[in-house]
Amino acid sequence: TAEQFLDGVWQMTGAAPDKFDAPIFRTKVEQAEVPELELHARWIWGDSAKETPPPDETIVVRRMIDLSAGVKWGGAVLTCDNSHVLYINGQEVDRGQNLAQIRKLSLHKFLKPGINEITAVIQNGGTKPNPAGFLFEARIELENGQQYWIASNESWEWNPDVPAERKGRLGRISENWKPVTIVKPADKWTEIVDDQVRERLAEVATGKQPMIRASLLKNTPLMKSLGRPMREQIVSMRPSQLTTLEAIDLSNEASLAEAFTEGAKRLIEHSDGDPQRLTEYLFLYALSRPPTPEESDLVSQLLGDSPQPADVEDL
Repeated sequence: TAEQFLDGVWQMTGAAPDKFDAPIFRTKVEQAEVPELELHARWIWGDSAKETPPPDETIVVRRMIDLSAGVKWGGAVLTCDNSHVLYINGQEVDRGQNLAQIRKLSLHKFLKPGINEITAVIQNGGTKPNPAGFLFEARIELENGQQYWIASNESWEWNPDVPAERKGRLGRISENWKPVTIVKPADKWTEIVDDQVRERLAEVATGKQPMIRASLLKNTPLMKSLGRPMREQIVSMRPSQLTTLEAIDLSNEASLAEAFTEGAKRLIEHSDGDPQRLTEYLFLYALSRPPTPEESDLVSQLLGDSPQPADVEDL
């Protein structure tokens, strides 16, 4: 398939993208790491938490952050007693109404360089005054290598004026912002939430990501020309002959050429410029077998004694 072809190219060249579009996590958590993970988040609410919040009270909390670059990877965990709707830069990204179900979401699609606003509309439940709280923690790494944690704490603000929601977008909020109140966790919060939050955060906090796969990216002109279908289409067979468009793209498509350019440099570095080592490595990696004597002779004629990037790209 188009995706498998690009995966193979990226695997050989080391030129896979470092970001993907699918809102998923691809991390295996080592259980030994979970207890050691430090949590920064604290439970927060409005002024009513200084005593006991009334039933059905709804407020807004927010945190403004300024990012110096785009987000390479990042994720957040959150929960609320009783319910929440989370917005990033005015767009709804998550909602939940079960304290015991810790929410987890990917952030790299929603955060951008510059000022970002993380906002949550949170609501208490019950029929009489009862404890209420909101918990949020995120870990992100920027494209410039900087790492951040963002956690609910005294740096957040709250607002009693809840705006209307319009088709997944948050309406205009008044400027009646005040510092949040730090809430002492209720016993049931600690019992239900702490271990889950730590485990979910471990899943989103690691930067150890396997190579990006083409199926996690949005469709591109190259993948379309190589036969990747649109989401709503079903393809049961592929033609065995190249189309003219496929042949043209395989010859000079820009992103493919960039992958070959980057890969050629990596292969020369990996082999210390030795054409024999380079040839053996490439054949073993690409075809799972060493080159035949005839293939070695042909490649030797192409690369010469000192392989040049352009020649390795052709190979």
